Amino acid sequence: LTSPASAQDLLSYWNFNNVESIYTDPNFGEFKSSPASYGECYDSSSKHLSANTSSSTVFSGENIYLDLSQLSGGMVSDSRAASAWGVFTDTPVNRVLYDPSYNESEGGSLMVVAGKAHNHITFVLSSRGYDRLSFSYAGRDIKKGNAIEWSWSTDGSNFAPIENIQTPEAFGRVLVNLSNRDGLGLDALNNQDAVYLRATLVFKGEGGTLALDNFQFTGFPIKK
Repeated sequence: LTSPASAQDLLSYWNFNNVESIYTDPNFGEFKSSPASYGECYDSSSKHLSANTSSSTVFSGENIYLDLSQLSGGMVSDSRAASAWGVFTDTPVNRVLYDPSYNESEGGSLMVVAGKAHNHITFVLSSRGYDRLSFSYAGRDIKKGNAIEWSWSTDGSNFAPIENIQTPEAFGRVLVNLSNRDGLGLDALNNQDAVYLRATLVFKGEGGTLALDNFQFTGFPIKK
């Protein structure tokens, strides 16, 4: 899919780096509930993770969040659990260039261990005042054959699929051109107070994990 031009604005961003200690194999890290200089505060009651606010994102706040409530299992520190999720293995892939929080020995990515066949997470976003939208992230499928299947909505209830997005086996950049030139033609997402992008995590066999890092939602200001 065609990359957007460099003049796009960063509307919202998640780098999953505000975490408790990780890399004590086989442990996961857990998202902190206290704000950090680079945002991403976790609300354990709603299971919402706030957007990153340090990298000049246009939209942040209580109405912009990642909904983790539909993941099977809980956020746990032990990655050997049959159904769990947490934070592990940071990557610079698709990191915002001026993001100061990347640290390969301390940061993290959102990782989900196989449990139920389908889990999903939903990015709740805004495109108000913007069109020519794209999103991108670093994705990884440790056990090849699993998948992150994306869909979109403007009401949070009725979702339509975004087809043919492959998940790399090793961390690689995935770019989805939603309404940009030569993109998917999803102009209904332009200039909306609320946009929903859902990642359904599909585990096709026993075991395996899926990971996602450095999620960026971008667009261009609508010309007046």
